[in-house]
Amino acid sequence: MIKRILLTFKYLLLFVYHKSIKKSDKHTSILLEAVEQLGGIYVKLAQFVALRTPGLLIGEKMRLLAFYDAVNSDEKINIGHILKSELPSNKIEQIAKFETTPFAAGSIGQVFKGYLNDGTKIIIKIKSPGFRRKIRADFMLLSLIVTIYDLLYQPKSVNLPGLFKEFKRTTISELDYKKEVQNANYFYQEYEHHKTVKIPKTYADLSTNNIIIQEYVEGISTYRGNTPETQIKRGL
Repeated sequence: MIKRILLTFKYLLLFVYHKSIKKSDKHTSILLEAVEQLGGIYVKLAQFVALRTPGLLIGEKMRLLAFYDAVNSDEKINIGHILKSELPSNKIEQIAKFETTPFAAGSIGQVFKGYLNDGTKIIIKIKSPGFRRKIRADFMLLSLIVTIYDLLYQPKSVNLPGLFKEFKRTTISELDYKKEVQNANYFYQEYEHHKTVKIPKTYADLSTNNIIIQEYVEGISTYRGNTPETQIKRGL
């Protein structure tokens, strides 16, 4: 944790130096590098700011939103162990097979591919163990950083403390996977027969407060372009 704190303040000092003292454009690259290195909640904050800040240029928004597809995680999740601890044997038996290596990683958890017994392709979204403990420390750090940034630059286009307060509230609510399952099923039912909108089915009976199992839907990310090199198939 100490290493993470030192790394955070290292990037903060570099950002202030290049933005306020040297007055170079490098401060943007430093910000993006910090988000990528720190990962987790910092990636969520970058996404949150990009979607809710009208003053950002479209290029800056696209660079921040690119983190939707660039989240990496060094944490190893034993999916077999998690499933056994979360589901009774009769529920686990409904899952024919699953991959042990995640094909996607988010700021809260990791996503694995699998199949049900009837051949349905699924994704298994697993909340990272210990995420709640980690998030408390990161919120304390981010709160301090937001206060320092607001005092130094007093941005007029956005209420930074208010934005951070909203971000904290929505992030904590996203930790409730049971509520997320309810919301997902609501939209699935609303758009089940829609001609163009596809909402993946969520298997509530196979989901818990730490795992969500959904139908796998392939798609192409709109944040990285549409060339063969940048097409990304994701489980939504």
